[in-house]
Amino acid sequence: MDFLKVSLHSSPGMGRLSVIPEPPFATRNQFLLSAMNGEVRGDHAHRKATQMIWVMKGSCQLITQYPGGRHIVSCSEEYAIVINPMVWIQLC
Repeated sequence: MDFLKVSLHSSPGMGRLSVIPEPPFATRNQFLLSAMNGEVRGDHAHRKATQMIWVMKGSCQLITQYPGGRHIVSCSEEYAIVINPMVWIQLC
């Protein structure tokens, strides 16, 4: 699991501009996901796909499970997280 810094720029009265880092892998698909509080998303692993998860607004917990370990990470708008293939994830 790698963490990539997201640049956040705010201007009074103009909102926010977020610069998402270039993923360290070729992309084929991008998805926008939303969920209500208490809802669990993911709950599966991808056999071949590397994923980059970035929280656009708010926060969530990312639970990863793989042979040899389990991690719980608090996700926020400041970092994108790269998930390697065959890592089971849950977004809560």
